[in-house]
Amino acid sequence: MAFARVVRTEALLIHAWPYRETDFLVELMTEKCGRIRCHMRNSRPEAFRPFEIKVTQAKGYFSASDFRYTQSLLIRHNEARLIGLYVNELVYRLVPTALVDESLYGSYLATLAHLEVRIRVQAALRFFEQRVLQLIGHALDYRADRNSQAIVEQQRYNFMANSGFNPSADGRYTGAQLLSVARADYDIAGALTLARECQQQQIEAILQPQALFSRKWSIATSAPHRESSK
Repeated sequence: MAFARVVRTEALLIHAWPYRETDFLVELMTEKCGRIRCHMRNSRPEAFRPFEIKVTQAKGYFSASDFRYTQSLLIRHNEARLIGLYVNELVYRLVPTALVDESLYGSYLATLAHLEVRIRVQAALRFFEQRVLQLIGHALDYRADRNSQAIVEQQRYNFMANSGFNPSADGRYTGAQLLSVARADYDIAGALTLARECQQQQIEAILQPQALFSRKWSIATSAPHRESSK
């Protein structure tokens, strides 16, 4: 006889679809169950607002009920909400279902909160992209080139998705910029642009042939401020 597993966990709504007359199918990012899709009756939580919820797993399927909010809205402004959709799509498209990583949930929560502070947006996005890439085994190595040689500050490099950084006399990026990104220090001019371009190339290569639908929204709303961000 199979027994249902019941857990209460903190969560955030990624996406919801109407189901039948009054129910919903919802995609949740949870602290204790990872990313899950489940059935909810009658109502669903608000996006970008943390809540606690009861999740029941039986025969490989999830259902959720009895949610209560634990915080106020993390994102209130329309511009930040559009960028939040990009973060949610990263989770939906890249994070494997039911892979439990409580630190990833914490990073996700912190990233959404930082979207309300314009000067932190680009650095927060780059950190979260790299965190998700690390989770699925595709993180960029900013300390070594494609031949496993240490990055040299005075050298120039080009980048190739799923391969890495290649030394080149006319490379687009400097070793100093790469090492700056490795330290999550974006004071060097061009460091944020480097991280954005290379990580998005990596993400696009993984998701081919389907691109991220929300990427154009985040670029349109935040790109003019990228080099002023930290």
